[in-house]
Amino acid sequence: MNKKIIKSMAHYFVLSFIITMLVSFIVFVKINTLFYENELIQRFEMIVFLDKDVPAPEVAGEKIRSIKSIKTVAYYSREQVKEKFAEVKNEVLIAGENPFPDTFNVQLYVIDTFYVEDTINQINAINGISEIKYDAGLLSLVEKVRAFSFYADVMIKIVLIAYFVILLFFFLSEFMHNKKELLKRVVGAHFSIYAGLSGIAIAVFVIILLKKLILPGNVFIGLPLKWYFLIVLTGLSSVLMELLHGKEK
Repeated sequence: MNKKIIKSMAHYFVLSFIITMLVSFIVFVKINTLFYENELIQRFEMIVFLDKDVPAPEVAGEKIRSIKSIKTVAYYSREQVKEKFAEVKNEVLIAGENPFPDTFNVQLYVIDTFYVEDTINQINAINGISEIKYDAGLLSLVEKVRAFSFYADVMIKIVLIAYFVILLFFFLSEFMHNKKELLKRVVGAHFSIYAGLSGIAIAVFVIILLKKLILPGNVFIGLPLKWYFLIVLTGLSSVLMELLHGKEK
């Protein structure tokens, strides 16, 4: 095996490995951004405090549940709130008048500023509502992560679509004008193609290995199987792109 073939094989191997790893990283960021956003959404809730003199908290609860933007409602009586407060503060509360009101923990279907404020306005219209609290910092973080996820998704789609459109253009151009020459390149570059496939396989192996050994499962999630198909396809297309450029003569 001469130096030219070895150099070509190394070129294809490095190219396919880098392209595969790059696409894997982009997809990994996209998937885990969505995962992180869902984790934040699960943590977001509004706490509705009732007036202490409300005679029938269940009536207010039914009205809260009837609001369409609300996903779940959990009721906590004054005694339950008192016990929960004692557990959190690790204190023993002296028996006597209970200073805590009845509360409802509310989760929404959609977490953004518009829906939160609209829901608060609807809840405040119910008789017996004293106060509504929520984590404004968490809401802001959810919206920032969602915006990042949206723009990242758009960028990924534009880059991949442009990449495959250019690849298809080159392929059809070569195929329509010089079928025999293209076939010669493919046949003559079989060692380089094997090297490119090896680069893809090793890149995928590295991705799986990093997930298993380095990244904690409770913080990051692995890539679904359908995304590996896209990653491998992109790696294969990088090999095809090199062939279309006529590196193997």
